[in-house]
Amino acid sequence: MPNPIKSSDLLQLDGVLLEAKKRFDALTSAMDKMEKKADSLVKKIENVNATHAGGQEEILKVTKQSDNLSKAYDRLSDAADEQAVIIAALKETTRQLNQVNKLEAKILQAKKGSYNQLSAQYSLNKIRLNQMTKAERQATAEGKKLVKETNAMYQEM
Repeated sequence: MPNPIKSSDLLQLDGVLLEAKKRFDALTSAMDKMEKKADSLVKKIENVNATHAGGQEEILKVTKQSDNLSKAYDRLSDAADEQAVIIAALKETTRQLNQVNKLEAKILQAKKGSYNQLSAQYSLNKIRLNQMTKAERQATAEGKKLVKETNAMYQEM
């Protein structure tokens, strides 16, 4: 039986998911603050009298602040979107790692040479093969060996 693939061969997580969630929460909080500031600017504009020179200056000042706030909100929104994509990718990676861990546990619990052990090892090999490109499978020694072992397992099952 070939050496089993370990989850550490496929992925190493070091708290990246928690850090990404913290950054996403911080971005969300910042967006909420910007929305409150925008609301206060709108109220300020409503209270300004445009017929007086001081009122006109105040309107220009608030307009500049509003434009700056709008640009900052757009940048923050883009960053939040990027964080959401990163979090989704990390969740998928975590799901795959959990699947690998379950298969490794199944291999360890199954009797040597049993169908359960063979099936679990075959599934691990499939995961590893799916991560390789066609060129890697055909050109590298590791890829060729893994394809050969996986085919042998499939035939045995």
